[in-house]
Parts: sequence; C-alpha cells; structure tokens
Amino acid sequence: MSKTIKELKEEILEYEEMIDNLTSQLCGDEEDEEFEKEIGYYEMIIKNDKDLINYLEEEEIKKFEQR
Repeated sequence: MSKTIKELKEEILEYEEMIDNLTSQLCGDEEDEEFEKEIGYYEMIIKNDKDLINYLEEEEIKKFEQR
C-alpha cells in the first residue's frame, strides 16, 4: 500500500518532532553518538518522504494536464 501525500506530510512532522526531542537530549557525552545516528536516520526518512511527495505532486499535475 502506498502512502498519500497527506500521510507523508504527517510522517515528516512526526519525524521532525522526534529529531527535536533527540536534539534536546544531546549533551556532549558518549550517548550523543547514538542520538546522532538516530537523528541522521530520521533525516534520511524525511528527505525520502519529501522526494516522494514531489514525485507524487508532479504525477498529479501530469494527470491533470492530460485531461
């Protein structure tokens, strides 16, 4: 099942909130490395979701223009 643009945007907001929560926990110790890895993972998901949103929006425009 593929996600809708709305679902992707909601997912992005959730991951941005998770990043904010993790960023607030960074304190300059050895645990930071794990937090930074997790933040990087969430940032990658956000980028992929944004790329997919752009693709889906372009496809919608193409379908609309073909009518």
